[in-house]
Amino acid sequence: MLLSAGLQIVIFPLLNLYFLGWIALAPLLIALLQAREPETLQLTEGAKLLPASPGQAFLLSYVCGIIWYAGTCYWIYSTMRHYGGASAPAAVGIMFLFCLYVALYHGFFGLAISLAARSDPQNRLPLVLAGFRPAWIQQAASWLAGRKPTAARQWMYRAMEAAPARIAFLIPSAA
Repeated sequence: MLLSAGLQIVIFPLLNLYFLGWIALAPLLIALLQAREPETLQLTEGAKLLPASPGQAFLLSYVCGIIWYAGTCYWIYSTMRHYGGASAPAAVGIMFLFCLYVALYHGFFGLAISLAARSDPQNRLPLVLAGFRPAWIQQAASWLAGRKPTAARQWMYRAMEAAPARIAFLIPSAA
């Protein structure tokens, strides 16, 4: 989980290691899909780890989201401090509350992956659903804010949803 959060942080412009974006979620997905040992005896070689329970999955993803947002939205502290006139402790508190709120998107992503893993023992469905994560987060943000997506946002959502299925994901879709 910490590795996934760290990889998600370094793909942003400050460090500009964008090529790691292709693998940034892999450690989190492994943590979600292989989180616990089964309660029953296994007779086959090698222990098969089970997916996280929904509560575990939410918590793992939520903590990953808190770390990720703290690492990528560090500028909120200085904005609140310099332009908002907040004291240092207040600016840290505002940033922390912001991270707690927006990390809920990651938490619900983990919950969805856990629920999908329950219905698919081969974990194909959770891995397919993971490709739609950016669109899920954007749609959830719009819905929670009470906004209807504009035409430009709808195009962006379609592009993000199609990206996992395309190698040339930077080329806009003709559809």
